[in-house]
Amino acid sequence: MSIIKKQTKIMKHLENVTLRKKQEIADMLIDIFYRILIEVPNNFDEILNFVVDDVNERADKIHWNDGDVAFSFKKYIESKN
Repeated sequence: MSIIKKQTKIMKHLENVTLRKKQEIADMLIDIFYRILIEVPNNFDEILNFVVDDVNERADKIHWNDGDVAFSFKKYIESKN
């Protein structure tokens, strides 16, 4: 297998991991909205991108969890005040 094919395969895998993580974070955010009895906001994509970026920057790369997502969502809300 050529180096380019190996690199392409690795990049594809990383993209899939990133998409799965973003989907997991989206699911956790929706769970938070349901628990605090609010509908999914119109600016969900903005919130999701903020939270994904914050979790990626601040939380453990492997052992992040819903607490990290909740903390990042709180930071998003506080940034709007």
